[in-house]
Amino acid sequence: MILARIACVGRPARSHRFALGVALCFGCAAAQSQPVAYALDAEHTRVHWEVLHYGTSTIRGRFDRLQGSVTLDRTARSGDVSISVDTASVSTGVPTLDRVLRGNNFFMSNRHPQAYFVSRQLRLEGDRVSEVHGEATLRGIGVPLTLRALSFSCCTHPVLQREVCGGDFEGELAQSDFGMTFGLSFTADRVRLLIQIEALRIDPCHRDLRLAPTAAEAFARPGAWRGFHPLAAASAAVESAATMYANHASRANFQHLPV
Repeated sequence: MILARIACVGRPARSHRFALGVALCFGCAAAQSQPVAYALDAEHTRVHWEVLHYGTSTIRGRFDRLQGSVTLDRTARSGDVSISVDTASVSTGVPTLDRVLRGNNFFMSNRHPQAYFVSRQLRLEGDRVSEVHGEATLRGIGVPLTLRALSFSCCTHPVLQREVCGGDFEGELAQSDFGMTFGLSFTADRVRLLIQIEALRIDPCHRDLRLAPTAAEAFARPGAWRGFHPLAAASAAVESAATMYANHASRANFQHLPV
């Protein structure tokens, strides 16, 4: 009642949204059996790759900028994944090689700045994701790709106090499948992918995720929450829950929210 009065005094037009938010939050326990959406944590998600060089050593690299979302339906034992990767963010530790990889003989980053992985076929063993079957698109060419889980688990993030799920996955692609044949005289066609993923739950009972700090920010700004007013924050959180639900509940794929 106190929260309702605080939220509605001088703001009668928001009373219905506030009531909806309260209903959503009290219904969270019942919603556990429904599909749950997660936004990738870009600080702890990377796509690494490695390819054999002249049959001797292995060249390794990674992509540093990506975004995406994951949905898990543990009851139906299904889910979906949508990830986009900034190909210009490739990094091998050798700037000259990075420039070559961004060029027309390889990723063609100017013409195709994004690579994609999309899947609607997740295999779950219990609550654990074991395989992800989907399609990888690079240079505008789509190729089937299966990612196998080396590890996967979920827990409550100790700083953000939200569920986080993640793991390590591996897969294989062939350069030639994407029309990248320039390097086959000195590298193997087969490219191994090693992907680390962490994703934070998008929950309508949390405040707007666009305002939530990342773990790094929370550690870097230990005094950022001083002066925090619990009643005002609770009111804002519930209103935010209603807004988030209205904006996202009807979408098949959740847009990435910078968290």
